[in-house]
Amino acid sequence: MKNTYNHPELDFTRISALYANTYINYVGIATSVFVFAFIISQFSTVGAAYL
Repeated sequence: MKNTYNHPELDFTRISALYANTYINYVGIATSVFVFAFIISQFSTVGAAYL
């Protein structure tokens, strides 16, 4: 019997590993947002405009 489905199977082990790392990714994204917000706030002051 010939397999009529030509779609590749999902690799649930890889998907589970990526899903397990999403919490760490969200923490990294939030940290980078706060760091860039701090840098932007420092460069958007009047004192930085005179430099």
